[in-house]
Amino acid sequence: MRTRTYTARRRRLLRAAVLVGGLTAVLFILSGILIATTDGAHAPNQRPSQAPEPLTSPPSGEPSSAGHDEARAFAIEAAQMVFDWDTTTSSNTDGYFARLVAIADPGGVESDGLVADLNIYLPNPEAWRELRAYETRQWLEITSAMVPSTWEATAREGEAYGLERGTTAYTITGIRHRAGTWNGEPVTSRHRVSFTVFILCVPREPSCYLLRLSRLDHPLL
Repeated sequence: MRTRTYTARRRRLLRAAVLVGGLTAVLFILSGILIATTDGAHAPNQRPSQAPEPLTSPPSGEPSSAGHDEARAFAIEAAQMVFDWDTTTSSNTDGYFARLVAIADPGGVESDGLVADLNIYLPNPEAWRELRAYETRQWLEITSAMVPSTWEATAREGEAYGLERGTTAYTITGIRHRAGTWNGEPVTSRHRVSFTVFILCVPREPSCYLLRLSRLDHPLL
């Protein structure tokens, strides 16, 4: 029964996306074409011109349960979790996948799409082995987290066609930090990034869930 319910729900949402041509963001989410990009296969190669600054420890763990009014905080924590990893403490990315899948929509409507997004945001096994050789770790310094200017109208129209109430988007901008070693010496790099996090905050439950990620550096505005 539950499977039929979610299948019907997904069918309604897909139909809504097709019918409402102006709901570009909804179409992206529901048709499963939010594909992320990454340069995770590359080891750190930027030698600092001076002694590296003290590194801020990246946040760890899972976002705490959040109500609808804490959606922004949840989106920020989820975004940090996507970028925060350390090859010196794990032999692979399994644990990083697991903690993100754990906060995905329990209905499973977007689970496959989210896994596909994460497969590109997180280093693949070959890249992880290379990065591990350089003791690479990464984290995200967020400078802004804002609802895209077009999202309110998009969500309002989308609800009339089946978009679940509580679905929202936050465009995240920040600086991706990496640190590691090269020939036994510390190296660091900084790279500005932007992307959009799509989440669902369920009014009837004190929880938010991670739905999808936009393409890296192709956020909703």
